Amino acid sequence: MQQPEKFPSERRRHPRIETRIPMNLVADKRNVSAETINLSMSGVLCRVDRPIEMMTCLEIVLMLPHEGAPDDVIYVECEGIVVRDEKTANGHHVSIFFNNMEKDEMRKLTAYIAVHS
Repeated sequence: MQQPEKFPSERRRHPRIETRIPMNLVADKRNVSAETINLSMSGVLCRVDRPIEMMTCLEIVLMLPHEGAPDDVIYVECEGIVVRDEKTANGHHVSIFFNNMEKDEMRKLTAYIAVHS
């Protein structure tokens, strides 16, 4: 008889990487600064200082550090939808599903994730 696994296997389509990078969210014409906690091709978990309602549509700009220069960044722009918001001691952890990303933006994000996984 097979033993049950201690931890369920990963069910996500895209692997997540732990990374702390700045990002900007625009929700209802208001800018919200955020920092990623983890990131994948399908979404991001980030830390923000205020709640964002479930199903809010967002414009997102990820500021990926460029490996060649310390102050240089690569911007990845896309759209997303808030699928979870949890209050924490340090603010809110917000999960965002990427629902619209151009191919060029996908390439930039794919390259960053590949280097950091």
